Amino acid sequence: MEATYYTAFCNEGCIGITATGHDVSNTIYRDGYRIIAVDTDLIKLHSIVKVETETETFTAIASDTGGAIQGKIVDVLVASKSEAIKLGRQKAKLTILREGK
Repeated sequence: MEATYYTAFCNEGCIGITATGHDVSNTIYRDGYRIIAVDTDLIKLHSIVKVETETETFTAIASDTGGAIQGKIVDVLVASKSEAIKLGRQKAKLTILREGK
C-alpha cells in the first residue's frame, strides 16, 4: 500500500465534506479516528483501519473517497497543504480492525 496526503480544501472539487457527509473544514478526526480516503473496491466506507506509514502509526476511519484514490492507495487527511507536501508519498501497511458497511 501507499499513503498520500490531502486537505479538506483544494483548487477543484474539495468542499470540506467527506463522502460520508462529515464536515472536515476544521478537523482531521471523526469520532477520535483520523480520516482517510479509500478505494471502496478494497476498503469499505466506515471501516476502522490501523495505518502504519514511514513516519507515523494511527487508527483511522474510512470516511472519504477520491478520484485519484484507486487501488492500493490511501489518502490521509491532514490540516494543511504544507503538511501534505512535506509528508508526500509513503509506503504504508493497513490492517482492517473493523470492516465497514
